[in-house]
Amino acid sequence: MTQVTREVVLAHGLWVPAMVMSPLAARLARSGLRCHNFGYRGRSAPIEAHAARLARFARAVGPAHFVGHSLGGLIVLEALGSESSVEAGRVVLLGTPVQGCLSGRRLARHALGRWVLGQSGHPFSPHYDDMIELWLNGQYHPMLFSREAVEAAARDHLVLRPE
Repeated sequence: MTQVTREVVLAHGLWVPAMVMSPLAARLARSGLRCHNFGYRGRSAPIEAHAARLARFARAVGPAHFVGHSLGGLIVLEALGSESSVEAGRVVLLGTPVQGCLSGRRLARHALGRWVLGQSGHPFSPHYDDMIELWLNGQYHPMLFSREAVEAAARDHLVLRPE
């Protein structure tokens, strides 16, 4: 991992323009990060060509974290895997089909699956940027899976009683 940096390179998905990353860039900017939106025309060239352009873009930015959405994540991975001169900090992939996305579609059909996927990826969720500072510092919120862990961490209790 490269030095600590406040630079973030954003790469959008296939069927959308770079400006769709603007709400995320605005949230990150409010946390003190400097965002650089990388744009490409999805099907106009192979992933390798987009990755080469992203690598040139990233070298001009300097050491940076990367956030890639969907195909943008694949382009980020290709650029970082094929261009050793790109200095990368953390890499976040949002909905990137690294191994396909059939399981995600199936998981989202069920209530438990929607709970697992959560709402933090929705730009208008009040929890969208809850973990930015932790992420910058290499930290995270622990996931609580046992009843005992959840009860120990609880701040309040809600009891529902039928009439």
